[in-house]
Order: sequence, then structure tokens, then C-alpha cells
Amino acid sequence: MSASRAHGVADKQCPVCRELCVKPAALPCGHVACLWCTHCSMSSLGESTCALCRNEFTALPALSRALENHHMWCDPRAFCERLKEARKEDVERGHKSPKFEVCVVAAAANDDARSKLISFDASVVGVVDDDRDMADVVLKALEETECGGMFEEMRMFDASAGEGVAAFHACCCPSRTEVVSCGELASRPVVCQQCGTLYERAHADALTAKAGEGNEWCFCGGTRPPTRVIFSLKEDIESAYPKDFVDASRKRCDQALAECLVALEREAELKANVEGDVDDVDAKDETVSTSTHIDVGGARTLVFDHETFTHFGVGCDFCGVYPIVGPRYQCAECKDSEFMGFDLCAKCMQNVFEHPERKRDYRFAQNHTDAHEMVLVRPRPTMVHVMKSLHPELSANQIIQWLDNQATASREAEAEAAEDEAQAAEADASESDEPEEGDMTEDEHQ
Repeated sequence: MSASRAHGVADKQCPVCRELCVKPAALPCGHVACLWCTHCSMSSLGESTCALCRNEFTALPALSRALENHHMWCDPRAFCERLKEARKEDVERGHKSPKFEVCVVAAAANDDARSKLISFDASVVGVVDDDRDMADVVLKALEETECGGMFEEMRMFDASAGEGVAAFHACCCPSRTEVVSCGELASRPVVCQQCGTLYERAHADALTAKAGEGNEWCFCGGTRPPTRVIFSLKEDIESAYPKDFVDASRKRCDQALAECLVALEREAELKANVEGDVDDVDAKDETVSTSTHIDVGGARTLVFDHETFTHFGVGCDFCGVYPIVGPRYQCAECKDSEFMGFDLCAKCMQNVFEHPERKRDYRFAQNHTDAHEMVLVRPRPTMVHVMKSLHPELSANQIIQWLDNQATASREAEAEAAEDEAQAAEADASESDEPEEGDMTEDEHQ
């Protein structure tokens, strides 16, 4: 391992399982954890929290290919050994997660960006269908003298020379040609929460500013803002590349952001001058949605509507929101064939209809296709939903705690009643064995 890659694995450990992250997912706060560890630690009732900073989030982040490739680049042997262990654990637990893929970025060939990008050999990994097989291929290549095949380019790549950028360290935002990526060094790395694509923070800010708050800014259709800067990756990049190389890239990215903001300000001023004041028009929503009704006694009926219903324990397999709030669509074909099933929220369902050409990576590598039938799931209220409707001031966790306390108290009362009944039966039995007054004992009879 070269000096530029001599980064320890301590800062790449999952804060939940304390193992090397081989399926890394970046949380909104910028901390990194295993995809499955993040999923298992999330709350099915609402907001979840980061294991390190306790920052709240509501969606399962996507696996980041850039982080995955970076972790392998830092220590291929440790990464592959852990990858084989993780795959074995998945099989034993019945889990399924996306397999390792090479992060490839097509850079713009212009003077403003770094056009020389180095990557692993994707053709080698492309023929391997299992992570364990891929790990064996890599470990075998590491044992060879020339370390050929998949690692040949990466073995020769020296980031400290400042002559190129590793593909998994490059910003993937569209360049001015809108055909290929800019290829700048993501020295302040952030990722899209929906697809895990890596961006330079300045370019991500420019994209979100152009799109406007709540609109699509990533090519995957993601609308949630990018994560905060991933400091573990930022520190590795700063230690691997020359300082002047990093500073020059940051200067170009900051300049692009400044130009974008100025252009947006001019566009807003021009639009305001042309349109002037526009009266607001009230629009009535005539959408008809089915709902579920529950009688709770007397004349009171609770109504659970699609638009506001929370599907506890069910997440969207595209954007990762967990639990789904609002309409939930379930695949009729994947319901039984996939171990996790397949569900989409209303927003992602609309995205499928409007953009069928987009590549979509699902959270648990389901074999779902757009040709499958998606069915709208009616609200299925639980006791938590009923109690929440009757007592909106209580949170779902408070209701769960109250129900647990009630169940515990009921079990204790039943146990006490059973004990009292057993003691009463024992007392009756002992009384029946004693002779009544006037009865002769066996000796007296003789």
C-alpha cells in the first residue's frame, strides 16, 4: 500500500456493529454506517437518530458506490475479507443487499476540469455475480506479483502526484455540456440521500439552488437535500492529494457556485419585472381517495385516509423514506417472491410513471421491474393508530410504552389471580381432608 493510501480502517468502522463498512451508507448528518445496520437501528414509528450525533432522519439512505470503492482502495485485503464475511452473514440471516460495483465516472474533456480519471477495471467485476466471488478475485490478484487485472490501474495510480483523480473521489454533477460529469475532485464530499452519488459540496449547492427547494436536483430524481460533508472521506482526500491540487479544485468549484447564484439572481429579477404581481388562485383538490373507518363506540367513528396514514414498519424501496406516510403502493408479484417485498411511496410511484428511462437502484437489490403490477394498499389501522387519533398529543413511542405497560400490568394481574386461585384451591383441599365434628376416627370406631 502506498503512502497516499495508508489510511486506517478505524475511521471507516460502522458505529453500530464496529466492523469495517463494506456496504456504506451516508446519513444526512454526514456520518457513515452499514446499510443493514442503519436499517435495523431505524425506528418503524417515525424519526430515527444517528448512532453518533443523534441527528434525526426519516429515510434509509442509499448505498454509496463512491464510499464503497474508496474503502476498498484504502485497504483492499481488509475490505475483501470483510466483504466475504458480510455476504456469509447475509445468507445466514436471509438478507439481501446490492453487490459490489465499480464506481465509474465519465469526465468532461475541457480545461476547467480534471479529465484524467482512474478507476478499477469494471469488466472484471461485471462478470462476477456474487460478492464472495469478487472478493476471491481481488485477493488472488493481490497475491500475484504484477497485481494485474482489476487492480493494475489503481496500483499504478498515485494521488500524491496530482496528475489525476480517482473516479470515486470525483464529483458526478453534470458539466456544462449536460452529457458527462464535471470530473472535479470532491474535496468537500457530499452524497445524494436517494441514490448515494458523490458530489462536491459547491456543485451540489449550485444544483439545489437551480432546482429550488423541494424539487428534483439529482439525475436520479432526488428531492431531499444532499448530506452534510462526509468528514471521514474529506480527511482521506486531503491527505492523499497535494494541497495545491485540492485548493485549485476548490477554487474552481466555488467560482462555479458564485456564477450560478449570480445568474439565478438576474433570472429572478427579470422574471419579477416581466410578470409583475400575480393574483393567487385558489385550487380545489377534487382527488377522491379511499379510506378506512373504525367505530370506537357510541356514535364516534375514526377515519383513516390514504393521504395522511402512516404505514408503520414499511419503507419505500426507492427513496428510503421509513415509514411511508401517505399512499403506499405494493408490488403484487414481489410481495411473495422477494424476502423484503417491494413498496413505493406516492412520490416515487409518480416518478416511475413520469421517468421510465431512469435507472433505479432499490434498497435491498430486489428484482422488481416497471412491468410488475403495483397495487394501492388500503390503510390498515393498528391499536397505535387508534390511540394516536384519540390522543393526538401523544407520540407513537409514548403510545407503545403505554400499551406495553398495560400489557405488563394485565399479565401481572392474571398471574396474581391465578396464584390466589391456586392458594384457595389448596386451602379447600386441606380442609376437605380434616374430619368434621361428630365423625369418629378409625381408632374410635374400633
